[in-house]
Amino acid sequence: MRYLMIDRVIEWTPFRQLVAVKNVSLESDVLEHHFPGYPLFPGALTLEAMAQAAGYLVMRSLFEERNTQHGSQFYRERPSLTTESRYRGAARVAT
Repeated sequence: MRYLMIDRVIEWTPFRQLVAVKNVSLESDVLEHHFPGYPLFPGALTLEAMAQAAGYLVMRSLFEERNTQHGSQFYRERPSLTTESRYRGAARVAT
């Protein structure tokens, strides 16, 4: 995979939610040709980051469940994905 869109997992609750961070710098090759002079992180890669976070949530939750379950059956709600976005200000490009 060329782009790993998750740099760090901040918190996770099995089968509930995962909060992950992708650090983006102005030197990133993704921003090189995406609106020169006005870098903008592509929406398709934002969606890819969300998909990778969802996959990580499911895989880690299933792994955790497999390692903690000892043959007992228990009720679990259906898994859901919660995404969280924060605006931290526009990126500035020195001219």
